[in-house]
Amino acid sequence: NGLSYSPSNIAGHEAEINWLGYYYVTSGLPSPSFTCPGYTAAIAYYPELGSWPVKSTTVYDYVTSDNNLVSIEQFDAAQNDSLLVSGFKPEKVSGNCKYCYTGKVVPFKTQSGKYGMIKVIRADQVADGTMELSIKVQK
Repeated sequence: NGLSYSPSNIAGHEAEINWLGYYYVTSGLPSPSFTCPGYTAAIAYYPELGSWPVKSTTVYDYVTSDNNLVSIEQFDAAQNDSLLVSGFKPEKVSGNCKYCYTGKVVPFKTQSGKYGMIKVIRADQVADGTMELSIKVQK
């Protein structure tokens, strides 16, 4: 819905949350990452999920994101949901998406069946860093 939530204003909106960002080091590499509230390991990064009445399960497409099948230019040029749907490859998906570096495009599908993509405009590769994203979701 284009809104950002924090622990102070999330109550009653838990079902609207489809992705969460976090950072960790895996296989010796820094990994800005996305997860969804319903992913089992997410609670390690967001303990407050334990009290959420609803935890959405968004899945991220590893085939497209790992192989850079959608470019930044294609993402920027997308004016309807055609690329959002065709760019999602369901063969290899997870509720967690690692290595979300600057310039990466990550397709996803929400629990409600909506397709979308996240363009990583900037992702710091440090524990206290931030991510800047552009997100397109089917209406």
